[in-house]
Amino acid sequence: MRTAAWALRVSCVVLSLAPLIAASPAHDLNSAYDDYAAAFRQSVDGAELWYTSSAPHNGGAGRSLLFVDCGVDGLGATQSFTPFGAGEDSPAAGSLTGVPAFAACRPDLGVFVSNSGGNGGGDNNLYWMHLIEGQWQVSALDVLNSPYWDDTPALSPNADLIIFASDRRYRHANRAQRRADLYFARRSKDGWEAPEILATLSTDDASQECPFIASDGYLYYASDASGDYDIWRAALAADGLPAGPGLPLRGGEFAGVNRVGSDQTHPLTTPGAAFFMWSSDHGDTSRRDMDLYYLPVQENAARLDLNVRVRRPNRTPEVYGTPLTVNVTDIHNAASETLATDDGGNCRITAPAAAPTPYFDPRLRTIMLRVSPPARNFVAFTDTLVIDAACSRIPEHTMFLWDTTSFIESACSEEFPIYDVRFFITGYWCPTTYAYQKYAPCNSLFFDSLSCLAPPCASNDLYDYSVRARPANPYCIDYNEFHRNGPAFAREVDSAVVLLTTAMQSVFDRHCVDRALAQGRQILVEIIGFTDPRQLYEDCIYTGPTINFTSSFVQVTAARAEDRLKSRDFFVNGQKFRSAGYGGRYGGNQLLSDLRAFYTARMLDGLWRDIIPRYAEIRDQGQLLVEAYGEGVSREATTDPRKRSIRVRVSIPGAEATRHEVHPLVDGGRRLILCDDCGE
Repeated sequence: MRTAAWALRVSCVVLSLAPLIAASPAHDLNSAYDDYAAAFRQSVDGAELWYTSSAPHNGGAGRSLLFVDCGVDGLGATQSFTPFGAGEDSPAAGSLTGVPAFAACRPDLGVFVSNSGGNGGGDNNLYWMHLIEGQWQVSALDVLNSPYWDDTPALSPNADLIIFASDRRYRHANRAQRRADLYFARRSKDGWEAPEILATLSTDDASQECPFIASDGYLYYASDASGDYDIWRAALAADGLPAGPGLPLRGGEFAGVNRVGSDQTHPLTTPGAAFFMWSSDHGDTSRRDMDLYYLPVQENAARLDLNVRVRRPNRTPEVYGTPLTVNVTDIHNAASETLATDDGGNCRITAPAAAPTPYFDPRLRTIMLRVSPPARNFVAFTDTLVIDAACSRIPEHTMFLWDTTSFIESACSEEFPIYDVRFFITGYWCPTTYAYQKYAPCNSLFFDSLSCLAPPCASNDLYDYSVRARPANPYCIDYNEFHRNGPAFAREVDSAVVLLTTAMQSVFDRHCVDRALAQGRQILVEIIGFTDPRQLYEDCIYTGPTINFTSSFVQVTAARAEDRLKSRDFFVNGQKFRSAGYGGRYGGNQLLSDLRAFYTARMLDGLWRDIIPRYAEIRDQGQLLVEAYGEGVSREATTDPRKRSIRVRVSIPGAEATRHEVHPLVDGGRRLILCDDCGE
């Protein structure tokens, strides 16, 4: 588990997940040639970083549009975007294609620049990008383009406004004497309107280029008013356009961006707004090529004002009166720490960045909060909060401590749903964990070697070993997904396991649990696993070991009586997911989700026996039942936050409500979207 550095500041707690660093070159992207004009495309599946480079042309006159997948551990392999065919964008063709921009809230829409679209003019023009069924559809923005230089576009979050540069007003054969202005156009259901000059920023004495519409309320752009190109910014009005003239970036967190004697262009911020990026030729090399640079911007961190209150029957929420302990876990990087509120139960939580580089800075941040009960008569629940790091306001959230001495405790149950955490690789049943893999009786995809040096070789449920490892179920288990996202998934899972363990520890402090144990009752722990919203292929099989439930402490049951196992008391190695009977139900997903629940339950049971003494004690004295079962997710529910997740429920079977005073039942943990400027 990665532990963050947290600090107390004026009666509230501030989370600092990344140290303050100076401006840095993007070494993972920069080549020996020109690399500039970056843009992020953030979607539900992750983020991509697109940029312009002359490296494919060996530093020649051509430019290509490249992109890489972004993750918490860095960047994926570089890929090339060739909208007009490989020949048109090859080094020999000498074409210019690049300078992308994407809509923050519409990752399926974008725009780029090229002189290779076949319009015959040879000047740079704007091209529209629309992602349809996994393929980019490209078309020229003829209503915006002119016979001159049209370049460096920027899109508003919903792609209903574009701002770009053009020299159509001040074209000159001598490039040193040309002037570019910023233009804007709006998009409606009927398409793009004719462009207009951005009068508030236009001047006859300097060029304005490279706009970027940022979530902090500014339009950033480049101007050569000082003789070199510097980064400027102007405050945006409610209509999305600058309210007045701009000013160059000077001092503060932007110190070192603008430099005399070099050009600074193509400004942008990362999706979570925690980093500022730009392009510059100020490097120390003898060849003045353009490179990408970045700088942390702590003032743009995601923030949350938390209030903790006590709930008692027939009263308004009250302040507890002394500092309370709050456990906070950042689901993106497993950073976790225990904080303290002030005497009024208030604190501000600040999560500046999910990683120390700009390559992993998601716009939507997910954190888990749990207030530690200050006494045994209080019950607290876990809230999972989604916060837009680019939110235009600081959201507030209230968590409650419930005083159970006055409540009806109905069946003494508590549930810990974990949403938006991908516990499993698509098609696989073992939790993707790194920190807790020793507790999982299956292969979690993290091991030191995949090869066998000499036969005879062993095998497991993931690989058949010969001289070289051969994946089992290659069309059923998504190995590519693991290679792309495995470490990020593992961090999310490890973070969620920490939270589940904290929640489980608090269960055994409840009075109703003490009473049930004293009465000789059993505590039931249910682990529910959710499947993928898709059918499995006909040939997909279970490659793990045969498991007989008659000798297993963890039992497999079902949510509905008609789905319970009847004639089969075990999982069988080699069983097809879609075979007749048990395995064939729901396109094979019943078996997959049951396997996920079973292996997760085995992992959690082993972990909790080691680190929760009361759990181990109750288990050893025979008063603990652990059951696992799977539930489905509709195939149409591709954005359902439960898919590939788990849920833990603790209850006392058959327990009757204990009446102390009539009062509404205690609410359980919640998943809330506190702020999402895109409205997703």
